Amino acid sequence: MAIERTFSIIKPDATARSVTGAINAMIEKSGLRIVAQKRVRMSRDQTETFYAVHRQRPFFGELVDFMISGPVVVQVLEGDNAVMAYRDLMGATDPAKAAPGTIRKELAKSIGENSVHGSDAASVNDMGHAAFWAAVLQIVFINMLLSGDNAIVIAMACRDLPQRQRFWGLVIGAGAAVLLRLVFTGIVGQLMLLPYLKLVGGLALVYVAAKLLVPERADENKVEAVAQLWRAVRIVVVADIVMSLDNVIAVAAIAQGSLALLAIGLVASIPIIIAGAALIMVMLDRFPIFIWAGAALLGWIAGDVMATDPAVFGYISAKLGEIFARQVEFAAAGAGALLVIGVGGLWRQLSLSKPHGVPPGEAAGGN
Repeated sequence: MAIERTFSIIKPDATARSVTGAINAMIEKSGLRIVAQKRVRMSRDQTETFYAVHRQRPFFGELVDFMISGPVVVQVLEGDNAVMAYRDLMGATDPAKAAPGTIRKELAKSIGENSVHGSDAASVNDMGHAAFWAAVLQIVFINMLLSGDNAIVIAMACRDLPQRQRFWGLVIGAGAAVLLRLVFTGIVGQLMLLPYLKLVGGLALVYVAAKLLVPERADENKVEAVAQLWRAVRIVVVADIVMSLDNVIAVAAIAQGSLALLAIGLVASIPIIIAGAALIMVMLDRFPIFIWAGAALLGWIAGDVMATDPAVFGYISAKLGEIFARQVEFAAAGAGALLVIGVGGLWRQLSLSKPHGVPPGEAAGGN
């Protein structure tokens, strides 16, 4: 049998009733392996794009409203003939017609609130097949959904660059985000399972977020301006490495090993990331308070990354249950935000208290 990966969404009705753990238990009992998962909140525009194939159907509006009514959990599942195996496990769309032992029969409430979504079995390897281009749109959509944090990092890292360097900062930053997704797609399944890796990554992201609160003086000197540009790019790359560990999971599942599909979908996302980062940069220039809000958000993400490390989350779930583990995850995210604001604020004050552009002899009081 062929080892495949497939994409799954645990829907808002299931997350609201805290049955994610029960669904995961059924998935694992069936022989499928949960490679990775992430809890996200979908916007209306993103949901309409994702379900565009149903736009002309009478239930489209109700479906969109339902999917944005609460958080969802996106997953990558792996196993023998995973696409069809998971569709069999989900059961019929209408829980009343689903076979006993399926997720929808055991846990879903109605045809409208049927708890799970899974990819179909259409081939995505043929560029002449409609399913290929539908999957491209799905990758663009998922990348939009998950690239908000990348856009914030790019905007904050580039905000102090000279005006002429900002454009290249945006382009290189967005390109780095997409390149890292391509690199991580093949190995993310193994990386996500390594204990303590996300702890280390989360600490790195705390450092990056705090550093983004420290202003850089824009210098129009060409050599110094180029140096500032590459310093900003290094910050973006470090943050993207951490965030791509989570962000790539759904993209990898949709691509199902098709490099062409993955490349087209991710490259098509670059203008979206650039536009988002440019818009955020304008807001940072006009409303400096958003700099602090952006840093706090990155701290929140860092705390969440550390709390969802397999070693940490697995231990707490086993000892105290999944619900408590989710509460710990929320608390860790809040603590990460507060830590970044505290450390970054102190770092910023120390930086601003230092004299800039003063020769060493003068700063020391020499003649």
